[in-house]
Parts: sequence; structure tokens; C-alpha cells
Amino acid sequence: MDKKQPKTPTRVVATPEVLDTKRKQSLHQSIEERLAQIHLLPNDELIIERKELASTIVDTVTSFIPGADQIKRVLETQSKIDSKIKERKSEILIEAYMNKADSHEAAILGLARLFTDLRTSLLYKQLDSKMGSELPSKEVTEMLSSALKKVLETNLDEQFDSHKAVVRTIVRMDTQSLLLLKDHEEFPITRSQGRMMDSTDAPDSSVDWSFRCAKAYLEKKGITEEAIIFHFRACLEELLREGCISVKSEVNGNDLVLVSSFGDQILKYIS
Repeated sequence: MDKKQPKTPTRVVATPEVLDTKRKQSLHQSIEERLAQIHLLPNDELIIERKELASTIVDTVTSFIPGADQIKRVLETQSKIDSKIKERKSEILIEAYMNKADSHEAAILGLARLFTDLRTSLLYKQLDSKMGSELPSKEVTEMLSSALKKVLETNLDEQFDSHKAVVRTIVRMDTQSLLLLKDHEEFPITRSQGRMMDSTDAPDSSVDWSFRCAKAYLEKKGITEEAIIFHFRACLEELLREGCISVKSEVNGNDLVLVSSFGDQILKYIS
């Protein structure tokens, strides 16, 4: 009896259209899903590959012959973890930008500029450094990817100096200050000190106002912890110091927070 010949498996050819669809599906993977791959411990330490680190620490602690080799292994493992965290964050920033791009073609052109233009690369590295220094969050990713889109999709020859000034300010400022600036329409009206305040004032000249404003702003959100109030006061002071806002005293005795032209410019990058 003749044996049946095994069927030759059908070969599936991936057409350019199929490959392009797969690339786009991969490209538009959820940012929240990628962020979820990085976990936070209660002490805010970022950690990836917990088992590898835990195993190394256990080996060191339980070793009957203490020495530099075990300590070196812990440090080397931590270095690898730090490197992977930074790499993951960079990937998230680039992916978030590509999700924001007006089209797939625009995203590719933007990335081409990033890797071929020295000025663009410089601005990207500054944004990437802030991404690397922050705890992973959707808010931070949104702000920095928006700024990257602004840099990559505008005329660099005409706007490089402007990009440089704004990006440096974004990188330098407390992230909470930037988030507060985005929420400036929620700033409360407080009682006046009787004059206009801007970035030229002495560092302690508006402390009373900033405390009152921070307290009233947070109370609207149901937050009364003193430590958080002082942090937000510092953020308001930073916004004033960096020239992003001014405080106008009205004749009726109220203080109004006004976003400056520079503050408006920053908002165009982070919104």
C-alpha cells in the first residue's frame, strides 16, 4: 500500500501591504501598555527584571564568603537595569511622537531629521534626558512628545533659537510647574498685594501670594496637605521666576494670574 506523501505546507507571502499594516499596528501600540511595563515601588524606585536583581542580592547576602565579587555583581546588575530603563523610556518617547505625527510619512521624515541634523539631535537629546530623569507617566510622555513634534515638524532654520530657548526651559523646570501652567485656567482669584509682580521681582516678594494661590488652587481639588501646598507654591514661584506668568493686582483688590507671551509659547510646545 502506497504511503501518502506529506503535503507541502502552503507558503504565505507577506505582501508590502501586509507588512505596512503590521508595522502600523506595532507603531500605534498603546502608550499606556508600554508605560505599564515599568513598575514603581513605594519608594519610587524604578525597577525592571525584579527577579534578576533579587536573585543577585540574595546570592550576595547568603554568601558565606563575603567579598567584592558579589558587590560588583549587584552594581553591574543595577547598571544593566538602569540602561534598560533609559532605553525603554526613549522608545516610549519616540513611539508617542509617532502616534502624534500628522501622518506616517511625516513621522518618518521627522525621525530622518532627528538622526541626520545635528541641531535636531541636540534638542531631542535634551528632551530625552528629561524623559529619562522622570517617573514614567502619561502626562510627562504627552508633554515631551508634543515638544518633540514641535521641534521635528517646523522650519529649524527659522526657529532653532526659539526651539532652543523653550526646550531648555522645559528641561530645566519642575514637571509639576509645567503641568500647573497647562492648568492655568483653574488658577483662583486671591486678595491683592496692591501691585503687579513679574519675573523681575525679588525671589521672596510674592511668597505670600503664591502660598495663598497654591492653597486655594489645591482646595478646589480637595487637597489640603501642607507639604503639597508648599510644593505647588514653589512651582508658582518658578513659573513667575521663569517669566511664564505675572500677577496683576486689580482695583477691586483681587490678584489675577496672567500667562505671559513666553508662557504661551511654552504651552504651544507641551499642549
